[in-house]
Amino acid sequence: MTERLRILNRIKTFESIVAMKVCTKAAGILKHLSTVLQYKNVDFLMAQNEIQTVIILLKSEIDDQCKFSELYDEAKIIADQIGIQEAFPKRYKRRNESKLENHIFVHYKENMYFAYLKKIVSELDMRFSGKQVVAFRLQFFLPCHIKNLT
Repeated sequence: MTERLRILNRIKTFESIVAMKVCTKAAGILKHLSTVLQYKNVDFLMAQNEIQTVIILLKSEIDDQCKFSELYDEAKIIADQIGIQEAFPKRYKRRNESKLENHIFVHYKENMYFAYLKKIVSELDMRFSGKQVVAFRLQFFLPCHIKNLT
């Protein structure tokens, strides 16, 4: 089997479709923050407010049970259109033969959607916590901001 076919077979799974939907959802929430953080003269204190807003949005995604249901239904539609069946990931089936009574929906909700969004929230909290605000205030000592201090 050629390398191209192996890659195609790896991405042509229900797990890949759900992952694509989860990543697309997260990217949509993070898009504005990404733009703000890439400004040439980024104001980190203002960015801190944007980060807190994104964290709130991500937490609301986690708390709203309907959000994942909608995403999952969209993934099932895509899978049906290309002839892929809803299924557990192969590696999960191999490791958990005795635990497969769990519903596939619950598996993807807990092990992919919640885990991914919670990881993003924890990384944002870690990198842009309240402790960082002091460091962000040091930006005003940069030469381009010094003239604004007087």
